[in-house]
Amino acid sequence: MVKVRSLAVIFGVLFVSIISMLRVFGYDRDYFSYLRFYEKTYFGESSRFEPGFQFITNVFKAFMGPDSFTFYLFFIAFVSLVPKFLILKNSRNYILMMAIYVMLIMPLHEMTQIRISVACGVMFWALHISIDSNRSLLNRLMWVLLGVSFHYSSIILAPFILLPNWFNKRSLVWIIAVPLLLALAISSSMTMLVKLIPIIGFYLEQVTLGEELVINPYSSRNLIFLTLVAIGLFNLEHISDRMLPWFYVSVAGLALWYSFMWLPVFAHRFLEITVFSYLVWVPSLPFRIRIPCLVLLLILGVYFISRMVFLNPMFAASM
Repeated sequence: MVKVRSLAVIFGVLFVSIISMLRVFGYDRDYFSYLRFYEKTYFGESSRFEPGFQFITNVFKAFMGPDSFTFYLFFIAFVSLVPKFLILKNSRNYILMMAIYVMLIMPLHEMTQIRISVACGVMFWALHISIDSNRSLLNRLMWVLLGVSFHYSSIILAPFILLPNWFNKRSLVWIIAVPLLLALAISSSMTMLVKLIPIIGFYLEQVTLGEELVINPYSSRNLIFLTLVAIGLFNLEHISDRMLPWFYVSVAGLALWYSFMWLPVFAHRFLEITVFSYLVWVPSLPFRIRIPCLVLLLILGVYFISRMVFLNPMFAASM
């Protein structure tokens, strides 16, 4: 069984990495930004991208050459997917979870926001090992710094990695209060963050210029996630201690989304980062509760990939 699961993960990672490399759905706007970045970047050159992402790009380019952008996309997707699929391998419904990942998350991360995809891979693996082993605080901090070096917005996962024991309590008050306090802390420190991380100022300017994304608190995505979290809250006794931090991440994603409705770019970004957590804790639920939750995730996955590829395409047919 272990060998079957390992083979499934290997096949899944390679298959999705190849799809991402070939851009089978077409080319999104970010594709050309990353292509220009890859062509122009070199050691010593600064860019608006995070230092960790720029470093691995330069290392890859030094070994593979300046004309290897297509294989670079495979490399980025591969690095991003390995930790996530290894985490999903431990779930009861790991094949279904990987399939839902491909529909629900892959088009947005591995095929569009590739810096976030790598950052999430690092941060989720850090959370996984922080929960399952007695890592020192320094070790956990090093993982957080590595993840954030690929995309700054992944910092929202830092509290769960640094202090995992805080997030294994079944108190409803605690579960609701902690994500709200996290959202309040990030929102109140926005001025300082703009000074420390200039790209945040860029996003704020987008809002000022009226270029913000559409914000809909009653979207099908939000309603399904709210339903799943509500089911989890009513069944906390069925969520194991090692799954509770993942549940907290889901709650935090929704809290951040509604707290940042005034800043849609961040609202969507924070929620999208936390979507993976549902694929981890939902399969741990008892059968009678798990099945309707899996059906909701599957419906959302099918709808999401259909909307992104066909109904409201975000990928152009060609270069």
